[in-house]
Amino acid sequence: MKGDVTIALIGPLNTKLAEYSHAARLLSSFGCRSTLLDTTTIDTDERWQSELVQSLPTDSSVISPRQLFKLGLAEDDDGRSNLTAIIARGCLATLKSMLTTDQLDGIASLGGSQTTSLAASVMRDPAFHVGLPKLCLSTMVASDTGSYVGESDIVMFPSIVDISGTLNQISKAVVFNAMAAMAGMAQRRKFELIGNKDSSIETLGGQPERPAIAVSMFGVTTACVTKADSVLVQKGYEPIVFHATGSGGKSMERLCTQGRFAGVLDITTTELVDEMLGGVLSAGPSRLTAAASQNIPQVVSVGAMDMINFGRYDTVPSAFVEQGRRIHRHNDQVTLVRTSVEESRDLGRRMVEQIAKGRESRREDLDRAPVKIFFPLKGVSAIDGEGLPFEDREARMALLEGIREGIRELEAASDIEVIERESHINDASFAEDAAEALAQLVSARR
Repeated sequence: MKGDVTIALIGPLNTKLAEYSHAARLLSSFGCRSTLLDTTTIDTDERWQSELVQSLPTDSSVISPRQLFKLGLAEDDDGRSNLTAIIARGCLATLKSMLTTDQLDGIASLGGSQTTSLAASVMRDPAFHVGLPKLCLSTMVASDTGSYVGESDIVMFPSIVDISGTLNQISKAVVFNAMAAMAGMAQRRKFELIGNKDSSIETLGGQPERPAIAVSMFGVTTACVTKADSVLVQKGYEPIVFHATGSGGKSMERLCTQGRFAGVLDITTTELVDEMLGGVLSAGPSRLTAAASQNIPQVVSVGAMDMINFGRYDTVPSAFVEQGRRIHRHNDQVTLVRTSVEESRDLGRRMVEQIAKGRESRREDLDRAPVKIFFPLKGVSAIDGEGLPFEDREARMALLEGIREGIRELEAASDIEVIERESHINDASFAEDAAEALAQLVSARR
């Protein structure tokens, strides 16, 4: 397969030529071609361009900043975008073209905050499905990388030293490991995908043997999801579980829009709470819209909607402490605040509003996919229930009433069925009923 695998390298070659040339040579030695997308934002003379080409292996090619600018400018309608944004669009157009012609097997970048921000924004595009190797060798790995990775599968690789246009014994070793990882991922993926030309579902080894079901989970709903998963497996489905920590919800929503799932078992909707009430695990304003917009059958529940998530205890907003709210220290790094009766009612309405919003954005020629909301009357998390720290039946009933109000008032939600169960969310019977209901909905639409 030597030479059949192509890695795109994104970055400014005027300031980081030594590292990018080294990376290209390493990739060549590992049996991969490289295409360098030069994101330099200052003009360079022809002599420098000649030196650039001479520094690269013969199987490498360069897309110049002028070419990227021309491609990006063609999509610039208002003429007000800055140069970096235009070049980023040029990178995206180039890589999409390479992907559609089977000339892209991975994307990588090397640099600091500016390079990482530009490259990661391109890598996060939905065109580059989960499974296409993406790597940022970055000085920013020691910081919060969530804004770079988002809901994608970008690998953040620490650079240890600066990427500054000079090589040393440490940067050589780090770049070697990063490019070895890229080459290994890309070559193995290429090998597994030989003969599979269905670009809409990029599954190693071809089409999946079992239809996939997206499932949302939190630590405090683990028992429910574990039991539900076993039911789905017995029914012939493949459960794919997402941890509802913000990035997990975003990933699930994104993959829904890519047609990955036959159904969604959204047990744990706590990310709605953090988006609405200022917690740290929000999945953004689009949570709970994707399945409805793509006409995917779903069973939804209210897992962990009794809590607002924060970090260490000292990060909890003082207003909650002053209000005398119930606060639970889950561990040294996670502190939970109990949602109030009023907040719970509003959250119930928000849940229905989000589903309705997704339905309203679907293609008009598609029927509404069925949605059922399963509601556990005896507790919505491992710490909500009789004798537990967040027990509050009044708040649970307010959450239920908010859901019913939303269904009554929103036409797009009028056919949503609410199923009450005299059980706790982590009871085996609740999990079995929810999974069985989803399996029936999916089967009816296949």
